[in-house]
Amino acid sequence: QMSVLAWVGVALPPILAMSGEVGVFFISQFVMTVYNVCFCFVRSPSQVFALQGCLFGAGGLTFPATAALKGSMVADKEQGHIQGAVQTVKDLAGALGPVFFGLCFNAADASPAFGSSMGHQRASQLIFVMAAALNFCTLPLIFTLPRDMMKTKAATDGD
Repeated sequence: QMSVLAWVGVALPPILAMSGEVGVFFISQFVMTVYNVCFCFVRSPSQVFALQGCLFGAGGLTFPATAALKGSMVADKEQGHIQGAVQTVKDLAGALGPVFFGLCFNAADASPAFGSSMGHQRASQLIFVMAAALNFCTLPLIFTLPRDMMKTKAATDGD
């Protein structure tokens, strides 16, 4: 997808230089929160394509930032184990996420509160609000990460 290429290929280097891995992680999650909130206001296919083209690619920054951060947090001998664990969690979330949101959508869609055609739109919006809330919940957690992780690791590796 062109948006991912633009974010990773063009936006990543300056964001990384200015804010480090933690900043990249934060910006990625913040932009994905905005992306999900914006879907509540989409009314046409062209708006969907515009959102996809502009904001969706920021989600592609999350995994490289996470990989860099986890690499700075564990010893060199443990890199393979932690990489396998992170990939397993990513794949599990990728499999269970659609199931969870599908169940939520079906429950909301079948609810009498969402019975009309306008109600179906609200049920769809609810899914994006929930996704935005999940992204938003990560932001305070990201702030707890030390800003100079890579410098700290380099200093301890040199000793």
